[in-house]
Amino acid sequence: NQSVFELLDTIEYKEEYYIVLYPLEEDDCTEVVILKVRMDENDEEVYDSIEDDSLIETLFEMFKERNADLFAE
Repeated sequence: NQSVFELLDTIEYKEEYYIVLYPLEEDDCTEVVILKVRMDENDEEVYDSIEDDSLIETLFEMFKERNADLFAE
């Protein structure tokens, strides 16, 4: 199942990399997707889901701080 996303940010945290994505095909979507970036055995980027809710919250808070202009009221 393929989806189209806009890349909003790349975050480095504890020597790991994460991407923050916004789904473009969702009409009423207000949530972003955060995935872990890793390299596979062929040296290609692979994106993994994150199961740790506290890690997701930490990364989202970092994203909001780094992109405060997007959240200005």
